This record gives sequence, C-alpha cells and structure tokens, in this order.
Amino acid sequence: MSPNTNITLAIGIPSFRRVDGLELCLQSVAKQITSINDMQIVVIVAENDLDRQGSLSLVAQMAPNYRFALHGYLSDARGISPARNALLHHGFATHGANALAMIDDDQWIEPDWVERMYHTLQAQDADVVGCKVLPDFMGVPQNWVQEHGIFHRPTPHTGLVKMISATGGVMLSSRILNRMPRPVFDDAYSFTGGGDSEFFFRLKDAGSVFAVCAEAVAHECYPPDRQTLAYVHQRTERLSMTAMTTRLRRKNSNAFALRVFFVEVIDMALAAIAFACTFYSGKLRQSAVRRFLRARGKMRAILGASFEMYR
Repeated sequence: MSPNTNITLAIGIPSFRRVDGLELCLQSVAKQITSINDMQIVVIVAENDLDRQGSLSLVAQMAPNYRFALHGYLSDARGISPARNALLHHGFATHGANALAMIDDDQWIEPDWVERMYHTLQAQDADVVGCKVLPDFMGVPQNWVQEHGIFHRPTPHTGLVKMISATGGVMLSSRILNRMPRPVFDDAYSFTGGGDSEFFFRLKDAGSVFAVCAEAVAHECYPPDRQTLAYVHQRTERLSMTAMTTRLRRKNSNAFALRVFFVEVIDMALAAIAFACTFYSGKLRQSAVRRFLRARGKMRAILGASFEMYR
C-alpha cells in the first residue's frame, strides 16, 4: 500500500435496534489513539431499522460534539447485507476512504485498535485484516458460559492467513472494490447471516490477501439473554446451517448435497448415542449436543431451511 499521506479511514457500524450497544461502540471509537500522520477518520453508521430509526437519532444527538466526523445513513432495504453494502458505498464512494473498518453494534474496541489494524494492513500488503475478538459478558456469567467455545473466536498469530470468517472487527482496503461485482454483499443472506463468510470466499477466489492482527482487540458484548443454553444451541445450529448454505451454493452439486446429507444422518445418530452413553459427564453430554446440532444444521440447509435472525 502507499505511504502514510492524506489517509482517509472510515469506520463503519451496521446497526439495528441496539441503541445502547451502538452508543458504547461509538464511545470506544472516539477514544482511539493514533500516531499516523495525516490520517482523517470518519465514522459511519448504517441504520437498518427503516421504521424506528433509533440509530439515526443517536447519531444526530452525538454528532455535534463527537471527536470525529460522524454520519448516519439509512439502508436501502432491511437486512444485514444492505447495511453492509451501505457502509462500503458511503465509506469508499461518498467519503473517499483508503480503508474501511467494520465493527458491529454489539462490539467495542480498545484504544489502539485502529492504529494496529491499519499498520498490519500496510505491513502485510493485505486486502483484509481481522483482529482478536474477546467476549464481554454483561452481568455475572456462570462458569460454563465463560468457558464455552461458542463465545470465543480462535485468533492466529499476527500475519498472513488463508481466510477470515466474519466482518465484526475487520479492516478492508479500497482495493477490494476492483475485485467485486455490485452489490458486494449478497442480498440472499440479508436475513440469515453468513453473507460475510460468502463475501470473503469470493474475495479469496479473486486473489485477495488476508491477514490478522492479534494485538488489535475488539470485545463482543453478551447480555444475560445470550448467556443461556437456548441461545448457545440456537447459535450452534444456525452457524452450521449458514456455513453449509454457502458451501452448497459454491459447490452447486446435487451429488455433494446428497453425500453430505447421509454423512450428517450418521453423525446425528452417533451424537445421540454419545449423549445417551455420557449420563455422568456434563461436558461430554454438551459435546454430543453440539455435534448433534451441527449435523442437524447442515441437514436443514440441504433441505432448504433457513434461520432469519435479522428479520
């Protein structure tokens, strides 16, 4: 990438009915410390609630006294994909950004996040940089919640990686626009999620370079209603379902779908047997449940089901 001269960095946040989370996110963005010369930061919120528009109201309230230029834009349509596309359009086209960071409205970032992410983008000559994402449990979480793997994303060491899985806590170079047709994020994933993974697969196919900055830390907030077994089970199955949906669309093969279906039928049966045989071990029983839900999620995707979490 080019030297640090006249840099415009956009920070984009898609938001839907999480005004308190958005406010916390914006407060963390305002605390960013950077020693990069000639860097102009602009903050963009894409409002995805076409009815209430609470995020736009918050932006209007905070903008006059906010540290950086703060703008709110209404998405063209409901769903996470239109919101992400709005961030790309306004970040790169409206504000002429060299790079766009994307943070979710249930996340907050540490004060050196922007600088570390941008340095990694330059040092690795990358198109996409991911970060370390840690859980932030609100209230007093139970021990099993703090230890459960569904709340913890694995983070490689800083450097080049083969793939990144999610847009919550990433930085994108403007170069990606030359490699992607419009709309960049597929509307087919607007209500189900999973469009970020599909987006990264297409970027990889187009020759893009991925990296991770393990020293840049974002925190994902988990309120009490997301610290339950019901939430964990739902998320486990949903993630498996959306991942399989992406694989099916990329493969576009009935033979592949049929083969996976029968493999998952067997896996579900084995998981059920494992559950029945681990009566005295809570951890082993939960492992069997996760295996069962992942297999069921894949089977449901093959059968054409979807879980519209963004509806």
